[in-house]
Amino acid sequence: MGRKRKKGNEKLPPYVYLAKGRYVHRPYQGGILGKEKRLIDGGASLAEVWAACEKLTGKETDTLRWLLSEFLKSDYFINGLSPRTQKDYERYYLTIIDSPLRSGQKFGDVPLTKITPGSIRKYLDRRGQDAPVQANREKSLISSAWSWGRERDMCGDNPCLGVRKNAERPRDRYVTDEEYGKVYALAEQFSPPYITVAMEIAFLCRARMKEVLSLTRDHITDEGLIIERLKKSKTQIIEWSPRLRAAVEAAKKLPGISWQRWLVHGNSGKKIIESTFKTSWQRLLVRTEKMGVERFTFHDLKAKGISDFDGDKKKAAGHRSDRMVDIYDRLPGKIKATK
Repeated sequence: MGRKRKKGNEKLPPYVYLAKGRYVHRPYQGGILGKEKRLIDGGASLAEVWAACEKLTGKETDTLRWLLSEFLKSDYFINGLSPRTQKDYERYYLTIIDSPLRSGQKFGDVPLTKITPGSIRKYLDRRGQDAPVQANREKSLISSAWSWGRERDMCGDNPCLGVRKNAERPRDRYVTDEEYGKVYALAEQFSPPYITVAMEIAFLCRARMKEVLSLTRDHITDEGLIIERLKKSKTQIIEWSPRLRAAVEAAKKLPGISWQRWLVHGNSGKKIIESTFKTSWQRLLVRTEKMGVERFTFHDLKAKGISDFDGDKKKAAGHRSDRMVDIYDRLPGKIKATK
């Protein structure tokens, strides 16, 4: 039996290890550790490691794992997709290839010629029991990779076409003023000081986490705070209110190195990266649950800002469609009685 993998190496191919800055293949043969063979440099992506291992061991190169790994190292993937989409697809890749089938096989080991629309439907149904929305995202990766491969004569017709996604229920969590106040008070006590600043800006400006963390001194104007909205929403200047001014002034006074560029920053004065912010936020939520406050995402603060806005909600959100406003407006609509 091989030694237990170190944390972080669980998704590598069997008998593959990172050693001295490179990935090596060292299988057990007859109970004896075999000779080490170099696969690829340590900076290679996980998909490239799998591809190198398959080439070395002579495994089939017509499996779903092979197609996805080829897609993940393609020029289209590297230069045609956003960094965020790349990161998401790499995460989906690991889930897909490691998904167990009733036969005992992993989904990644199934030959492409054996994957049908029915196979995709079964995958969605199986994954949908625990993560229906995530399963839809994984199907999108398979479909994108298959279409890419089809154009290069690497595979046949795309089995994802015509297969309906799992039903997705729009999120309807509304954060009350009381809940907001409790979480804000806890954050003042136990969280890094940038958390309360970010909470206020997200709520008042109806902004996403990434939009808040990307704010710089150049976004502060005499008229208000410029919010460069993502996902094709419209960039806006959010006019000053006493509460918004107070939030921005608090950001300027965050502890550590004096504020130079990034509005929301840590002690080093540098931009807060999303993973660091999310970790701090999750720790805060653990405390909020103990106070009887149901968990809510940081993104729910944008929805609260839209829901609480008294006026043109579509314009306030920067959205281009009424459908998106309906998703973010989580308070019941008010309408007069007939008589």
